[in-house]
Amino acid sequence: MQIMIIAIFILMASVPPVWLLSPCWIVVSAWVYPLWVMGFSRLHTRVALGRSGKGVRLLGMWAKAQLVLGFGVLCAVGWMMLIRGLPLGRGNHVDQSRLLTLLLAIGPVILAMIGYWALQYDRVLQIRKDFNHARNAVGLGPLVLWSRRGFLAWQLRSGLLFVLLPLLAIQLGGDLVTLATHPWAKHRWQWEILTGATAVMIFGVFLIAPRILVWVAGAKKMGKTPIRIQLETLAKELGIRYRTIRIWPSGQAVANAAVMGIVGRLRYILISDSLLQQFTPPQIRAVFGHELGHVRRHHIPYLMLCLISLMLWASLVTDGVWWVCVQIAAGDSLPIRVRSILAIKEALSILIMVGFLVVVLGRLSRLFERQADMDGAYCASHPDGVDLEDD
Repeated sequence: MQIMIIAIFILMASVPPVWLLSPCWIVVSAWVYPLWVMGFSRLHTRVALGRSGKGVRLLGMWAKAQLVLGFGVLCAVGWMMLIRGLPLGRGNHVDQSRLLTLLLAIGPVILAMIGYWALQYDRVLQIRKDFNHARNAVGLGPLVLWSRRGFLAWQLRSGLLFVLLPLLAIQLGGDLVTLATHPWAKHRWQWEILTGATAVMIFGVFLIAPRILVWVAGAKKMGKTPIRIQLETLAKELGIRYRTIRIWPSGQAVANAAVMGIVGRLRYILISDSLLQQFTPPQIRAVFGHELGHVRRHHIPYLMLCLISLMLWASLVTDGVWWVCVQIAAGDSLPIRVRSILAIKEALSILIMVGFLVVVLGRLSRLFERQADMDGAYCASHPDGVDLEDD
């Protein structure tokens, strides 16, 4: 959900608004949006506490969808244009602070998320109590019952900060790069200097992001247990370098593992508490091997190359369409048609990106998951290590 909101933010940042409202009404819409989301969240909670069924699940999906749909409507009425027009830098649009722009732009989203989660607490608490009754009936231990504050803290860490902090770091780095390269603003190599500094900054953020996310997750060091020895042996046999294996305290809400980091010495492996407590060693090794399989087969670099190719192709096609439209509209009527040409260009760019994500990236992701499943299956059946040949 958070990824979809960020995608909308990136796409709508350059798209002209569809229904441009006055600044006053745009600000009113920014306040109405969180209240609208909280209203649906409250309705879903009240209905879910009294009944169950397909209708309740559909209402829950619709309530969650308001986070994305509402933000899309807010951008369509001119929210991004209003934010970009504020004096947040040294006095013009080019020097506007990226960090402040992002914080103000997603401010309504953050308020809407916090309100949504706060009003969902009673429903989640009731679900956990029902699970505990069922677990007690078969002799299993109870799940942790969150307090409202603990539930909100967990959602903020896992549902917001995991995505937001790396993005904020990139925006802050962009501001620092702009300040650092300002003395070369009129240099003939200005574009090359700015591009190189930005690339170095983004790579630096990718290096330090795993450590930041480990801190956000509150991950703790894993003791020298038999399962850790097995996992370390598997990682060594697979040739995966990492810094440490840590336990991810999720309040028994997540049963999964994660590998974070593109450089071995700065790579962290997280194993959730629920995975360790509720699954057997072969099952733990299967999940662990699946995540290491993504690293072993270099899936993340391949995905990054695909996204870079997507942006290059989208830029090439839309620039070509722009050139054709300008040639057609050349003459006295050009100023009248500029807005239409821009709308066509941005709409085509969005269609290309959406089509690529749904068709190409979707198929590629399924292929990567099947490959990682093979590594997980091997690890599940080899408690003392595996000897896999590249295939």
